[in-house]
Amino acid sequence: MKRKVVPLMMCAALAITPASSVWAEDVLSSGEEEMGILQSESELMDGIETERQEQPEEKALGSEGELGGIKWTFVDGVVTISGRWDIPADKASPFSGDPDIRQVIIEEGVNFIPGGLFEGCTNLEKVSFASTMDMIGRKSFAGCPLTEITIPGSVGMVGEYAFENCANLKKVNFQGDNINLMNGAFQGCVRLSEIELPENMTILEEDLFKGCTSLEEIAIPKGMWIISKGAFVGTSLKFVVVPDVVRPIADGAFDVTTVLHGYTDSEVERYAERNGNEFLPHDWEKTITKYPGCSAEGEYFCKCKLCGEETTEVIPSTGHTWKNYYTTDRAATCTEDGLKSIHCKDCSAKKNSIAIPAYGHNWDEGTVTKEPTCTEEGVKAYACERCGETRTEALEKLEHEYEIIVEKASFGKGGSITEKCKVCEEEKEKVVIPAVSSIQLSETEYRYNGTNRQPSVTVTDNQGSTVSAAVSYPAESKKPGTYSVTVTLTGENYEGSSSASYVITKGKQVLEFNDVSKRIDSKTATLTAVIAEGNKSGKIKYSSDNSHVATISANGKVMLHRVGTARITATVKENENYEGVSKTIILTVLPAPTAVTKLQSPQKGWLNIQYRANGEADGYQMQYGTSAGMKGAKYAAVNTPEIRSYTRKDAKSGETYYVRVRTFNLVDGKRVYSNWSGIKNVDVK
Repeated sequence: MKRKVVPLMMCAALAITPASSVWAEDVLSSGEEEMGILQSESELMDGIETERQEQPEEKALGSEGELGGIKWTFVDGVVTISGRWDIPADKASPFSGDPDIRQVIIEEGVNFIPGGLFEGCTNLEKVSFASTMDMIGRKSFAGCPLTEITIPGSVGMVGEYAFENCANLKKVNFQGDNINLMNGAFQGCVRLSEIELPENMTILEEDLFKGCTSLEEIAIPKGMWIISKGAFVGTSLKFVVVPDVVRPIADGAFDVTTVLHGYTDSEVERYAERNGNEFLPHDWEKTITKYPGCSAEGEYFCKCKLCGEETTEVIPSTGHTWKNYYTTDRAATCTEDGLKSIHCKDCSAKKNSIAIPAYGHNWDEGTVTKEPTCTEEGVKAYACERCGETRTEALEKLEHEYEIIVEKASFGKGGSITEKCKVCEEEKEKVVIPAVSSIQLSETEYRYNGTNRQPSVTVTDNQGSTVSAAVSYPAESKKPGTYSVTVTLTGENYEGSSSASYVITKGKQVLEFNDVSKRIDSKTATLTAVIAEGNKSGKIKYSSDNSHVATISANGKVMLHRVGTARITATVKENENYEGVSKTIILTVLPAPTAVTKLQSPQKGWLNIQYRANGEADGYQMQYGTSAGMKGAKYAAVNTPEIRSYTRKDAKSGETYYVRVRTFNLVDGKRVYSNWSGIKNVDVK
């Protein structure tokens, strides 16, 4: 096996240009056009091999040897390394650039791979690493045609450009949960499509996956802190979920075509605004997993509908809702004080405790405990209605004289019908009349609708039976306010009256008013909101928050001033019967359109597009392709409004190209496009 001696310090000079194809820029800046295609992978590899063949051959690699504390063997294209490295920085690599090496085996005990060790081994397709390694050095495998690698969990760092331009590398496996991948470690690996970053990885260094044109998806670990410039430039990433990184994401970390998805008001959203990327925020579906209490917080379980990201969100505690009255905690007695306080409606909390003074004895009217007779005195006992203390007195002898006594029942008070002796109160018969306990209204709250509101009334006693009563309503009960009904008991054995209240609140109003787009060359427009519910004869007034873009009169007449967006608010004021309402829409003022004036192919492979100039525009965007439906069509832009023609020199000969064009204006650094022109087609020479 013949080889060239390449010092490890020279490894940086053997870097391979990333083998990716670069097409003409679709967006053209004034006076500048970027076109052309870089060399293919095979051309780049052939160039490197030619450079190596021109170097003088120094010596052949033997079948075994020692270097810097390690031993190696070489048998049938397989290099096996054992021992521990202790190699000087300027020591020459015995392996770099050797085309006869096809496989490398790093045995257990080897501690690291020095920089540039196998750089440029153009037939090295397979390598196995030892679990004792802690580092893979700079450019150690740059330019090798490896197809898949597995990096052990013991490796804490992969050096700069370690696997740069490994054009056949498709899959990278990490066995550990954290690692430092230095600048450009996988730059130019044009076939790399499968890689799962370790879950505890925190830094994505500069140009880490730059030019990895087959990389279509990647999961960025949730604990990521830093995403550096160029980390994903030149990839095929269309949609990336970016966690809420701690530090600002470096400008130019992603291609502008990559849609970024993540948390609102986050570093990724701010990056997208600075760099022109489309940003899709998490769309949370929230489920309450713990309801809040007066002093305890609750919790939402949140899951993004787009990417499945899961998180939790705190629901603030509700705070105490205090009753507007005192509740007795301990009743006062005739001889001891009681206690009252204000209670929370939702929990057992109390505040503002106040003592209830002792009442003193309150004797009732007395009860005959022994009826008098014609020959004996009776006994009448008195009881304190609060504490139950009793006393007695004697009743004189009386002649029996019976009568019917009716005590009518009322609200909160029972009655009775009793036949008893007037003198001794001896009872022959007694019928209890239940107390009236409840007035129930069919409705206690209405919304204004222009008609009198009169709820039906039901009166019941404490046994649940209906009691007859007359109901008196207010003479007028249409307008919002509080109204009372008077209930008068009408039964033969009932008396008294009481009242109950109900409320009429203001009517609700609903506006129909939707977002709208208008062309700037329309100059004027009329916007009309509709009162779908409420006072349909109410007056609607309009206002604009961006008078530079559009102004609007109070009656909806719009004057269009320039391209951009304005928030238009329609408002109906509150009146005595209806609540006020307002609704805001987005008015988008679009640029005036243009049209394709001429489409031709003056030379082979040329596509010339001519269009009508628009002096008010900031530029033009073309869409061209070989599908009549514009499927898969490409875009190009001209940033100079005076230019009326655009030419592509890389069109496919013999194909029919379909073209359309539109104008744009720059508003706050973003393009606002007009409507597309009609589609025209031409056969390319």
